[in-house]
Amino acid sequence: AVVSTQSTGKMNLFVSLKHNGTNNFVTLPPHIVHSLFTSSTSNFVTYLPLEVEWVYRDIESNSGGEKRIGYLGWAGEASSSRDTIEISSKFAECLGIREGTRVTLKSLALSTVPSATLIHVEPKEIDDWEILELHAGFAEEQLLNQVKVLYEGMILPLFINSSTVVKLKVIKTSPSKIVTLVPNAEIVVSPKPRKIPQKETKEMNGNNLVPKSREKVARIQSFSKEFSSSVF
Repeated sequence: AVVSTQSTGKMNLFVSLKHNGTNNFVTLPPHIVHSLFTSSTSNFVTYLPLEVEWVYRDIESNSGGEKRIGYLGWAGEASSSRDTIEISSKFAECLGIREGTRVTLKSLALSTVPSATLIHVEPKEIDDWEILELHAGFAEEQLLNQVKVLYEGMILPLFINSSTVVKLKVIKTSPSKIVTLVPNAEIVVSPKPRKIPQKETKEMNGNNLVPKSREKVARIQSFSKEFSSSVF
């Protein structure tokens, strides 16, 4: 596939949720995908960074109404209809996007989303930290199969398997606030230890927290899937 590295105009689409999705890549309408693979431009990339804009409404209370902007990655797949973008239901939940939401999509110039060198994340909940500790090796090896674009403030679902998902909050990315995840990028995970009963803790060490866990540092492994994609 071939690609233009320049950003382009915006397009309006509706969100369709993939309830069996196990990664954070999105799909694009078939006619867009077709145009990408038949483009006459000459550069080659393995993914496409996208900016998405929508009006946020709280899923439970239906309150809200403020405009939000996020960043997504496309890795070559087509959606089932010409006016939809498909997103895994877990990722959409983290973004605050629900079924049928109208979004405005724009591809980004590759030069505006540099390769990540260092990423700081923290588990969203204590349970996320405990699951991540048990599956640290899997996370390090498989993260690139699940996400490509990261940005500060993002809530990222990491799929351990089809029924187990760890949610991570991206605290800081370098060298910019939006980055492309690449092999050998370093990810620092801040610990989130569980509190224990005060009486039991005093018997252990005289304070009200389990002794502080150390940060975990992961080195992203090589991308194990190859995708062909292009910029529209």
